[in-house]
Amino acid sequence: YRSEQPLVILFDLSPSMLAQDLKPDRLTRARLKLMDLLAARHEGTTALIAYAGDAHVVTPLSDDARTLAALAPALTPDLLPTPGSAPEIALAKALELLANVGEQQGDILLITDGVSPDAATAMTAQLAAAQGVRLSILAAGTAAGAPAPLPGGGFVRDGSGNMLIASLDPAPLRSLAGQHGGRYVELSADTRDVQMLTQTFAAQARERTLALQQNHDTRRDEGPWLALLLLPFAVLAWRRGLFAMLLLAPLLAGTPSARALEWQDLWQRPDQRGQRALDAGDAATAQKEFSDPARRGTAAYRAGDLGTAATEFGKRDDASAHYNRGNALARSGDYPGAIAAYNRALELDPGLADAGFNRELVQRVQQQQQQQQQQQQEKQKEKSSDDAKPGQDANDQQQPSNAGNKDSEKQGQPQPTDGAEKSGGPSAAGQKPEKNDAEAAQKNTDAKQPDADSATGNNNENTKKPETKSSADATEPAQPDTTKSEPAKSGSESNPSQSTQRLTPAEIQTQEQQLRALPDDPGGLLRRKFYYERQQREERGERPAAAGERW
Repeated sequence: YRSEQPLVILFDLSPSMLAQDLKPDRLTRARLKLMDLLAARHEGTTALIAYAGDAHVVTPLSDDARTLAALAPALTPDLLPTPGSAPEIALAKALELLANVGEQQGDILLITDGVSPDAATAMTAQLAAAQGVRLSILAAGTAAGAPAPLPGGGFVRDGSGNMLIASLDPAPLRSLAGQHGGRYVELSADTRDVQMLTQTFAAQARERTLALQQNHDTRRDEGPWLALLLLPFAVLAWRRGLFAMLLLAPLLAGTPSARALEWQDLWQRPDQRGQRALDAGDAATAQKEFSDPARRGTAAYRAGDLGTAATEFGKRDDASAHYNRGNALARSGDYPGAIAAYNRALELDPGLADAGFNRELVQRVQQQQQQQQQQQQEKQKEKSSDDAKPGQDANDQQQPSNAGNKDSEKQGQPQPTDGAEKSGGPSAAGQKPEKNDAEAAQKNTDAKQPDADSATGNNNENTKKPETKSSADATEPAQPDTTKSEPAKSGSESNPSQSTQRLTPAEIQTQEQQLRALPDDPGGLLRRKFYYERQQREERGERPAAAGERW
């Protein structure tokens, strides 16, 4: 037997919870007590409602206490869009949650530092109309109190500008809890407060169990008595031997083949067996047992079969199915399909904030991927252009060299000075001004110039020597250009490939982290959700009721 006693926790996020009469402040101590209470609660369903000037459901009734404990650190006053203190609105939300699940009885725990007289009167009327619902209070604060800080800085002040001291008044809180069958407990430094509340909830759960046992019949298994009908056949088999066995043979001959089943399988539906397999981590078996496409898609998603999961989710046309289909497509890398699925989910349910958040995330990843692809294409173009440049440079160098040889042949008896100048000309003409190789070629030309000058002194004796020297000077600078262009080519080819190899693992890792990682700030999603709920309420004309104390 497992208790299903519901508990709804109302958590006060008014500015006075930031008062520092409890160190470090009331809110931090209350959050820690909330986590301790959830850790000590092993049975029953639990819901959490945060309230200030308005109330918002953080989590509905569920037996997953770990999720509530994970959200507890995100509870801060700036989480709610409407400042103030309206516990009566939070109580109405709690009663609505209990009514939605068909519960006539349940417990409500109010974690607060005070309730205004108007709010206490309204809460008394609400609880009087709801029979079987008990209210317990965990009070945070001291009688001395402390100033209540504001989120934007400063402290709460009255109409005259005097600073208000948020002190704990236990009398109205104790009276409110006592009138409605609950327990009043003040926040303590040890675990006594949590133990007292846990014992109170457990005692009320036992009372509910006894009431159920008194109002319901208890079934007893009388099947073994049917074995008495087999005794005459057993006596006949003892006395008649083989003849009796032959009489039983026709009954056994038509026995169909049976599939091995566990004892629990006889009393469970296929979907129950599938859920049991899914809880045990056997997603493949769960996928075979489930008949609902949504549940089959969930099993396939957990098994890592993202294609099957997207197909199964696509068989249903509701917001949740399209949202889950978008998650499966995003994990598989189909970003356009995922964005389309999120858009369809938002069309069916505009309030599905998670779908909008995931859509923005996938759009950013898709844009990054497109930018990276464009960068890679540009690098490929640069690489191909760099491959073509060395060949062009070599042709340019050969053409001036040949021109230099022709000029030397046509001169016949040229002046050595002109020949020396022309020998340096092709070297300069065959160079690229923007390249560093031009400087090296110019140095080589300058180094050859003294040879040409020395040849001018012997020009009258032998004209062939300047011609040979000029042709040598014209051809030699082309060799440094060619040798220097090859390292430049290899460097241009190696750098893009090395940069691509460095970027590719980082790109993959970044995409996986963005798609799989949970938000570091869980309060961000809650804040967006609560602001959207307030916008919807304002469109319907619903506004928080005015109260005397709004801090």
